[in-house]
Amino acid sequence: MTYRIMSTRKLQITAAAALAGALFVGAAAPADHLAGPTHSARTVAINGTGAQDVELAASSSNSKPIFYDVVWDLDRGQAGYVTFIKQLRAQVILAASGHRREHPVGRNKQLAIDTLNNRASNRFTDIEVQTAGRSIHLVVRLSDLYVMGFHTRVDNPSDYHGFQYVYVPIAHDSPELNNALVTGNPNGSYTNLVDWQGNENYNDITRLGQTRLTDTTVGHASLIQAVRDMQNPHRRNQQQWMRGLLRMIMAVSEAARFRPLGTSVGLAFDHGGHKITNSDVALIRNWQGLSSVYHHYEGDEPGTSTRASIDIPGHGHIAALDAVIKLLQIAMDLTKKSS
Repeated sequence: MTYRIMSTRKLQITAAAALAGALFVGAAAPADHLAGPTHSARTVAINGTGAQDVELAASSSNSKPIFYDVVWDLDRGQAGYVTFIKQLRAQVILAASGHRREHPVGRNKQLAIDTLNNRASNRFTDIEVQTAGRSIHLVVRLSDLYVMGFHTRVDNPSDYHGFQYVYVPIAHDSPELNNALVTGNPNGSYTNLVDWQGNENYNDITRLGQTRLTDTTVGHASLIQAVRDMQNPHRRNQQQWMRGLLRMIMAVSEAARFRPLGTSVGLAFDHGGHKITNSDVALIRNWQGLSSVYHHYEGDEPGTSTRASIDIPGHGHIAALDAVIKLLQIAMDLTKKSS
C-alpha cells in the first residue's frame, strides 16, 4: 500500500467518537476517563524479570511517515486536558487502526481497553501544546504513544526573519519532518538539532536532566514552564528542557496509558499538579507485562506470549481481568496487523 505524504491530516472527532472516549470509566469525576510509554516503551522488560530488554517497535523509517495533528491548550486547564486525552485516544483508534473493546466494571459502568496497532509505526500525531502565545509541537508515534521528538519556533535576532524553526529529534529512529509540518509553508526550512538524538529512555532523560521520575510534578504551572524551557532548547540549560520533556512525556504518553496516573494528573491539574509516585513508576515499568496479562485473559492472538498474572509494587498481585482493566486503559498488541 502506498501512502501520500501530507503535512498533517485533520482527524474529524465525531460526537460518537467523543462519547466512546467518555466510556473509558463512565461519568463519575471530570478526569475519571483518563488513564497514562514508558520511555521504557522502546525497551520494555520481558518475562517480568527486568533483566532482559527487547526493542518492540518497528523502525519508523520503513515507510513514509503520515502525520495527524491535535491541539492542546494548557490554559483551558483540567477540562482542556480531559478533551486532549480523549482526542489522542481517538487518533489511536481512527488513524492507526487500533482496536477498542469495552468491559463492564462494577454496576452500570463500561470501561474500554484500547489495543494499539504496533504495525502502524509510520503514523504520528503532531501535538501542538499552547499557552499564552507560546507553543511547542510534540511528535508522537501512534503505534505506541512514544514521544519521538519536538519542534518549535525559536527567536533568533541574527536570522533574517528574527526567528527560526528547530526540530529536536530524541528517538534514534525519529521520522523526518517535511517543511510544511514544521513551518506551515512547503517552501519553508528548519534546523535539525540532533545533539540529543538517541538519549530517549528514562535513564538518559533523568541523567541529562539531573532528576528522578519521582521528582517530577505534572500540572498546569509545571507544564507551562516546560513549554518555556523547551521553546529555546539550544539557548536553555540542558537540565531545564530535559526536565520539561520528562513532564510532557508523563502528561501525554504515560497518562494516556494508565488510568491511575491519568486520573491523578487530571484531578490535580489546576491544583498544584501531581507528583509522580513510586506506585506510578511501577506501572510505567510494567506496561508490557500488564498488557500481556490482559491478552492472556482475552485469549488474543494464539501463539503470542502471554502471562496469567503479574506482581506490581504498590499494586499487589494482579491475577484477575477486572484488576488489569482498572489499571490499564491502553493495551499494546504486538501482533495485530494494519487493516
